[in-house]
Amino acid sequence: MSESKLENDASSNKSAPTRARRWGKRIAIGLIAFWIVVVAGGNVFLKTSLFRNLMAFDPQAMTMEYESAYSWFPFRVHAENLTVRGSDSHVQWLLTIDRVDTFIWPWAFASHRISASRVHADGVTFVARTRFAPEDITPDLLTSLPRIPGFSDPPLKIPIPPPPSDKEYNLWSADLEAVTADHVREVWIDTVRATGDIRVTGRWLFRPLRGLDFGPSTIELAKVDINDGNLPLARGVTGEVGLRISPFDVRVPQGLDMLDQFSGTIGITADVPLSDGLDGILSLKTAHLSDGEMTLRTNVRFD
Repeated sequence: MSESKLENDASSNKSAPTRARRWGKRIAIGLIAFWIVVVAGGNVFLKTSLFRNLMAFDPQAMTMEYESAYSWFPFRVHAENLTVRGSDSHVQWLLTIDRVDTFIWPWAFASHRISASRVHADGVTFVARTRFAPEDITPDLLTSLPRIPGFSDPPLKIPIPPPPSDKEYNLWSADLEAVTADHVREVWIDTVRATGDIRVTGRWLFRPLRGLDFGPSTIELAKVDINDGNLPLARGVTGEVGLRISPFDVRVPQGLDMLDQFSGTIGITADVPLSDGLDGILSLKTAHLSDGEMTLRTNVRFD
């Protein structure tokens, strides 16, 4: 073998690791640059009004506010004192969260979809109220409904527009996977209000006026009190509720037919007042329970 060929082989053997190191550095620099661009862009998106304006396309339909938000990992977002408010022709609602961490997939915004996974929320309240006809509003009802800042009282029915066709449909949908909500302090729907310590885990897919797919979800209750207006229904509720709502088109089932999609389990213990609470539930006319309470234990599976 000639001396020239030996030198070329030696040079080739040396240059191969050199090229690998060079490409390794380029890839590392590219990944770091991508990280910086995505994280920096995400923080600009969160800290300015860009994200809020995107969510507030219709202030009556939905608005989102938060005290602070940032991202130190691509698509991973932390927000504090988050408030989301929304309404449609049937209902008004308000969700507040003290702290939330989640992965948000921004490309879903192009299709009017909020897509998030591994959502961990802490310190949650949720209130919702139905829109009523003026003749259905009574002083007792009005005092028992939750107040929602930004919406006038009482919540009155409005003309129901015809549902959009598939071609016209542009409403925002929500697709939330692997959700954990710790320390849910309050759930208040119309006149029924639950307060205490609740933990919810599960998933949720909702397309307004189109479809719903919920769960499997687990609701853990620790010393929860439930009232209907000023009427106590249950005290110190503890236990666990499992709930699954199978996927369905919300335009099809009517009234109680919607319950065909529900399945789950209820295993709870609660103290039920025998005076006001049970009187109100049973609508007793010829008898009255003056005092006392009973302990209710359930272990039910429904489908």
